Amino acid sequence: MKNSLCDLNDHLFECLEGLMNEKMSAKELDREIKRAQAVNNVAKTIIQNGRTQIEAMKLREEIIKNAGKGQLPEMLLPKNTSTGKVLIEDANYGK
Repeated sequence: MKNSLCDLNDHLFECLEGLMNEKMSAKELDREIKRAQAVNNVAKTIIQNGRTQIEAMKLREEIIKNAGKGQLPEMLLPKNTSTGKVLIEDANYGK
């Protein structure tokens, strides 16, 4: 199995094509519907995970852009877990 969103799209269309097969018996169609529903549920999870990753990247960029400017809530600023100090001096900030 491949792991890109284009591949996911291909799988979804394969499910649709399977559902459109008029030569299937009622039992086969029922099985294909259940399979398509399972694929759809997994696809929704994959898509939501992608959205979450994109939002995390946007938030990270916002944190980097505004580090030390007091524009973000303190709880969103990355901190050293042992000292609790905000990592404004991090080499990634400002890039």
